[in-house]
Amino acid sequence: MIATLDHVQKRFKGKRVLEDVALQIKEGEIVGVIGGNGSGKTTILRMLAGLMYADQGETTVHGKKINTGEFPGNIGLLIETPRFIERLTGMENLKMLAGIQNKIDEPRIRETMKHFFLDPDLKDPVKTYSLGMNQRLGLVQAFMEEPKLLLLDEPTNALDEKSRQRFEEVLLEARSKGASAVIVSHHQDEIARLCDRVYLIEEGTLKEVTGQ
Repeated sequence: MIATLDHVQKRFKGKRVLEDVALQIKEGEIVGVIGGNGSGKTTILRMLAGLMYADQGETTVHGKKINTGEFPGNIGLLIETPRFIERLTGMENLKMLAGIQNKIDEPRIRETMKHFFLDPDLKDPVKTYSLGMNQRLGLVQAFMEEPKLLLLDEPTNALDEKSRQRFEEVLLEARSKGASAVIVSHHQDEIARLCDRVYLIEEGTLKEVTGQ
């Protein structure tokens, strides 16, 4: 398994957010999670990314248990609104992020930007970007290092139809290379079309949706 949540429980200020949640993600599998606002969808992604830790239960990524203070490697992450250094250009932001692990070079960054209809040579700072451009830049940083696990929160938010289609193409190409993904979205038709399995989270409980 690429990642698992094993009987995970999480509470905030006494409120149950996740209750005995169990989830397994296989290699090359796309899993979708749907649910209302505040249902715990994003909390699942934060657990898998090592940004939040369970009160009870176990989180495993790439075969390793995630303990407090640890962050799993080889993941691509897009949670909530993408945030960048506003005074820098898109390319400058991405080069800075790529420099953390030094896994890719500038040509790879440029290629991924072009996939998502962003000009690598644009000199405008990120603070001038539209919501759609900012979202596409977030997708570039999630995909550019070709991670084995993608954790995507409302990935098509603010995207036009052309960009939505491109996102789907890039996601399916990543899967064809063995990548796995967990997608949180309120677009149920999109989730049903893209995902191998779909789960509904309500009142902290995760249940698989049949008939997908």
